[in-house]
This record gives sequence, C-alpha cells and structure tokens, in this order.
Amino acid sequence: MKALKLTQTENQEKEEIFLDRLNRPETIEGSLGEIDVIDIEPYSRKSQVPVLFVGGWSESPKSLTEAIKEANLSGYRTIAFSTEPKPVEPMQNIGKYQSARAVALLDVIDNRGLDRVDVIAHSQGAINAIAAAAVEPEKFRNIVLIAPAGMIGQDSKSALIGRFGKKLARDYREMLYIPEIRRTQIEGTKYLLKHNLEAVREALELASARIDDSLDYLKKKGVRVSIIQSHSDTVFPADRIEENVDLSDYGYNVAAYASIADRKAGHDRLIKKHAISAGKAALQMIEQFND
Repeated sequence: MKALKLTQTENQEKEEIFLDRLNRPETIEGSLGEIDVIDIEPYSRKSQVPVLFVGGWSESPKSLTEAIKEANLSGYRTIAFSTEPKPVEPMQNIGKYQSARAVALLDVIDNRGLDRVDVIAHSQGAINAIAAAAVEPEKFRNIVLIAPAGMIGQDSKSALIGRFGKKLARDYREMLYIPEIRRTQIEGTKYLLKHNLEAVREALELASARIDDSLDYLKKKGVRVSIIQSHSDTVFPADRIEENVDLSDYGYNVAAYASIADRKAGHDRLIKKHAISAGKAALQMIEQFND
C-alpha cells in the first residue's frame, strides 16, 4: 500500500504529532528492567511490518530524530527504545552489556505484539540487532546496518579508544555548526555522566564483539541483512568492514551493501546530518526485499 501524498498543512500536522510522540515515550517493564519506547503510527501505512530503530552507544530515540521521522513520514510505523546499561550472561561473540540490549530489543518486539519487524540499526545497535535476530530469527525480516560495529574483524580496546578519540575531535569541531552533531555530543555526555563506569564498559565491549560470523546463519534463516557505510568513518572503517562482507553470487552473506557518496559523511553523520539520504537508502533496501 502506498503512503498517501500529503498537503503542506497535513505534513506540518503530522510532523507536530510525530515530535509530540517522540518526546513522550512509554515506559514498559522488560525482563531486565524499565525500557522507554516510542511507537508512532504513520499518516497512512505503507507496510504492515513496522521499522524498529536500534541506536548506537548512548543514543536515545531523540538522537535518531531525523532518521525516524524520515521513515514515519514515508508511511512506516516506527518504533525505537532506550534503556540503561546493565550486564547479563553474554551471548555468543558479544559482551554482557551488548547482550542486555539485545534482550531489551526482543522485549520491545514482544511488548508491541509484533510477529515480524524490519530493523535499522546504527553503530553499536548493529551488534544488538544481529544478536537478537540470531536468537529469534523468525521475528526479523530485514536488518539494515548503518556504520555497524562488530564488523571489522580483530580489534583491541586501545585501538578502539584511539579511533573514538579522532571521531570526538572531529565532532567537537563540527558541533559548532551542525546541530545534529551538537545534540549527539550533549546526549553522549549526559549518558556518560549518569552511568559512569557502566557506560565505559559497555562501549569497550565493542572492541571484542563480532557479528559477521552470524550473517551466514541469518541468511539461512531468511533474514536479509544489508549494510550502509561511509568511506570517512574513522570508528569502524569501511575498508575493514568490506573484508568481512561477501557479495559474490554464490557465497554472499549480505543482501546489499552501499556507501554514502559524500566523502565527509563520517560515523555519526550517516544517521544524523545525512539522516535523510541514509534513511531513504535504508528504506529502499527494505522495500526491494519485501515479501
């Protein structure tokens, strides 16, 4: 079903409703504690399968405002969540804190009463989404990973800290004139101050997490995984991700792979300043593989 073409007034009304819902999350009780959830219906549904957003480290639904809005105004029911970092028994190839977020993701799907979802996951969220899908693949149709963590092969905590340092130096320059980056830095700082060592431990788990080993399994289970990357991503470099992506005719482990053309589009820009272009690309990947 195609989304209805809206008038300017209707678009404005829909955007106001969207922002109101975004700023008033519902708190649900998950298996590991409270989860804040936003669940926003579109003006007219384009698909019966909702799009669930999974943010990166410290990212709340507000951090993903532009990307979520792009999907919602395109006719998709959009869902996103946030929860506090906490350790649980680790799943295969990922750490305790990443596993807890994968559990929270599955809790959200169950709470919303959903049979299947399409997922758009950014950075750390890629680890959480792939881990959750490996546990219950029948609940996932498409997963689009944007600037994914867990895909660059062997890594170390010191190397990860160094790459994040370069990113932060760039962010602090850009936040002066890019509102989306400024908002991200403010939210990240609040997250770190609130959760202290728990937040640091969660971030450092990204160095040892591996999700590329799960791609073949998910393919066999009918879950279509696609990737969007940027050549300017210094946190999880595109060339190292490409080493773990197989696009051959017979052995492929991802359904599609794309890079944002803008060479300045770094790690967070893909889901912030370039949210509209990255969001449209993600939705196109989902739509081309729809059942």
